[in-house]
Amino acid sequence: MRFLAVAALVTLGFPILADEPAEKGQELAAWGVPINPAGDCSFTVYDEGLTIFVPGSEDPHDLSAELESSTAPRVVQSISGDFVLEVRIDSQFQPGDESTQAGRTGYVGAGLVVFADDGNFVRLERATLHRKAGDPQPYTNFEIRVDGKLERIGRVGELPADEAKPTWLRLERKGDLMLGAVSLDGNNWEHAEPKELRADAWKGDSIVAGVAAISTSKQHFEPRYSQFSLQPSAAPNDE
Repeated sequence: MRFLAVAALVTLGFPILADEPAEKGQELAAWGVPINPAGDCSFTVYDEGLTIFVPGSEDPHDLSAELESSTAPRVVQSISGDFVLEVRIDSQFQPGDESTQAGRTGYVGAGLVVFADDGNFVRLERATLHRKAGDPQPYTNFEIRVDGKLERIGRVGELPADEAKPTWLRLERKGDLMLGAVSLDGNNWEHAEPKELRADAWKGDSIVAGVAAISTSKQHFEPRYSQFSLQPSAAPNDE
């Protein structure tokens, strides 16, 4: 198992804020390299935590290959083989009922992401959506894109969610499966239906994993990430 820092994945936008001034392509402590496609987000490392600031905007900060909309900020690092990825999420999740993404509901989400390439990736995030003339609906969103298509949208009520509590998220790769789980106390986990990694891209050596912030809100969004862990999966004889 090899875990490699990403030297440079894309042309990085700015500003980037950290304990030390970040140079273009520089890692943010153990989190990885910041990716800022819209060029208007910022990243702050504090102690063992990270915040991503997404400004209110007329344009979405989305991560939806099927809509050709992939401007969500993220921090990622290279990875190979099977692994377990965990993080704790805290923030205010209040998107409002006006969406910046045509045909979609007002939405904010923060959590884990694993990319095989731009069209094949898995998202697991604490989220809130807000439909017109409705109330905000917190939920845990677990989705996979397969060759640029959304296989099945995440649904409210499938996994635990509580807007008043922090949320712990876990993604685990086991061969051709991606397992997702959520906890509201960091100890007791509820598992989602696994996602099958069918695309050939998952057999490649350019997998990257980390955290992301998604927003189709006109209000600013600033999720906080902590207790980040990225480890190789235990071999069967080690369990």
